[in-house]
Amino acid sequence: MPGPGRYHGQVARPPLPWRLLVWLGLGGLLLLCGWLWPALPTVFEHTLGQALRPLYRVADIPRQAWAEGQQFFQDFYDAVDENRLLHAEINRLRVQQTQAVSVITENRNLRELLNLTPHVAAQGLVAPVLWQVNTPQRQALLVGVGATAGVQVGQAVLADTGVIGRIWRVGADQASVLLLSDPQTYIPAQLSPSGALGVVQGGTPPRFIPAVPNAQIAAGEHASTSATADLFPAGLPLGTIQPQGVFYVLQPAAQLAERRYVLIDVRPTQGWVVTHAP
Repeated sequence: MPGPGRYHGQVARPPLPWRLLVWLGLGGLLLLCGWLWPALPTVFEHTLGQALRPLYRVADIPRQAWAEGQQFFQDFYDAVDENRLLHAEINRLRVQQTQAVSVITENRNLRELLNLTPHVAAQGLVAPVLWQVNTPQRQALLVGVGATAGVQVGQAVLADTGVIGRIWRVGADQASVLLLSDPQTYIPAQLSPSGALGVVQGGTPPRFIPAVPNAQIAAGEHASTSATADLFPAGLPLGTIQPQGVFYVLQPAAQLAERRYVLIDVRPTQGWVVTHAP
């Protein structure tokens, strides 16, 4: 009897699977159709692509989300780094601005002191301003020099362009300056070119009170200290006079506020009579 797989002395061939036959048939049909209709592959590719596009979009969502997440965090960290650098730059610029303002202010004040007339600068004592009192009842400065440096009550205190007040009280290393704007300030003055004598009374603004009523005083006359009462050395600039009603207002020659340095005229006083403010 012949063994398995043999029939009449020949090897038996296994039957072809029916699925393979179906696929081969479809492939041949497509090839025939493509030969007969050349546009078929393009139509087939377009139709298959349109059918699979929604599925591709759904499958691509995780990849897009991951890429967008990476970009978001990259932008976030870049913004944090840039913000930190900007803060550091702003702080550096603020420090430089503060230093520049300080240097400019100090240079301005020193230049103002150097611009004083030679005869005053040669006998003047530079004093730093420690404190300023600015109330309706009192307009004063506290300076960082006192009796040990030769400061005396009544001495004239100047800035770059003129008198700003007088020494009011003196300690060992500090002194108080009564400003021209203080109501208790009285300084003998003389006008130029009229030559009229009078007193500058402190206030906001200070006023010039002529010694002779109805004196002929023109607007813009220059007021300077007078030595007639032996209160101040003569010729120190006080400011300019402007009529205002029945009064004569003094526009100070020097800025009274926001000073860092002043100059004290320490020339010897002879017979000065100073009225102490309360």
